[in-house]
Amino acid sequence: MANFYVNTTEVVHKLPNNDRPKFYMFGVPSYTNMGDQAVSLAERKYIENEFPEYQYIEIIEEDDDYAIPIVQEHLQPS
Repeated sequence: MANFYVNTTEVVHKLPNNDRPKFYMFGVPSYTNMGDQAVSLAERKYIENEFPEYQYIEIIEEDDDYAIPIVQEHLQPS
């Protein structure tokens, strides 16, 4: 089975630059601990249900250090 990896920094740079606010969830687990996976899913469902106007974007834990400065470039005061 081949490994599949998405470079978070490339993905963040390609996000549509629209007026829709974005919610970045950092530290999303990519390992198989079911408890951590369940917490991550619950967090996602909560954000999607309570803030449907937001675009939800997950950043896996391994990419946090790389993604933080990239996401900071896209932050706006609003």
